[in-house]
Amino acid sequence: MNYLVQQTAIFSAWHTSIRDLRARIAIARRIERAFAGNLGDIKSVGDGVCEMRVDVGAGYRVYFTMRKTVIIILLAGGDKSSQNADIKSTKKNGKGGLTMSQTLTIFDMATLLDSDEAISEYLSQVLADGDNEEFLRAIGYVVKARGMTQVAKDSGMGRESLYKAFAPGAKPRFHTVLKVIHALGIDLYAQPGHVINHSNP
Repeated sequence: MNYLVQQTAIFSAWHTSIRDLRARIAIARRIERAFAGNLGDIKSVGDGVCEMRVDVGAGYRVYFTMRKTVIIILLAGGDKSSQNADIKSTKKNGKGGLTMSQTLTIFDMATLLDSDEAISEYLSQVLADGDNEEFLRAIGYVVKARGMTQVAKDSGMGRESLYKAFAPGAKPRFHTVLKVIHALGIDLYAQPGHVINHSNP
């Protein structure tokens, strides 16, 4: 199942303030996987607030609450050094603490891919983890970030066909994926890495 992920202004400001691009993208990927139904390593910290761990850099934490089991509301973030204080302050916006006056916005991975550096870092992380479904979702976000109409034109595909090819749950052909990657101006290349020894001991 997919979750609807919304964010408070407090969370959005915290996330965008992270200067380490690698960490900022890793946090966004963690949230995106939750959107896709993979909540991963989370724990309750009380008062309707849960903690989502991101094991990168300073050891980041994302604090959220849920509504009707399908809506995740990102409340705030922090790292291990401020964990206790972050939990205490976040609980104020936990279960029952959110008011109708608070403005919530949709967390959109594509809005974070606002530069070639961000796109490169994002795709590099996804490829390193080797999750095929996440990779296809990632290409879809990059297409959205670059502009669906322009990518459709550059790839020679119809806009509707392009949208359907990378819609959630779609299984595009490898040829289609390569065509879109080329249209995006992205180069994928192989380099020597970890060698697996298949010989018998």
